[in-house]
Amino acid sequence: MSGLRILLRLTAAGLAFADGMLHAAVTPEHFAQARYLGILFVFSVLFLSTLGLALTYGVFGSPAVPTGKLTRWAGILLVAGLLAGYFATRTIGFPGFSGHWGDFGLATKGIEALLLVLLVADLGGSRSVPGSHTR
Repeated sequence: MSGLRILLRLTAAGLAFADGMLHAAVTPEHFAQARYLGILFVFSVLFLSTLGLALTYGVFGSPAVPTGKLTRWAGILLVAGLLAGYFATRTIGFPGFSGHWGDFGLATKGIEALLLVLLVADLGGSRSVPGSHTR
């Protein structure tokens, strides 16, 4: 794995952990507004933490247990869902939730947008150039 790919994955892992911690910080207030939103936030924290661990393990873990494109695709779907959910709650609305366009929420969306870009960039993988196979 190249140094750039390692940096990319570790940065993505750090962003996933940071976003998970930020979601954890506001989970109680979302439970207070609507139980189902609190539950969604708990799952967000769990999935973001798992994504961060999987990306970190992909760098430092055993080569016998690779974390491949499936991890990144799952991360892409998760982050796209978080972004879509935020914008849906602020535009069409969700039952029992009166969300507003706050700085905190927009900051997490910035983190998620960057995370999404990194995960998509990492999907490119290391392509082989014909005749450059090593043993």
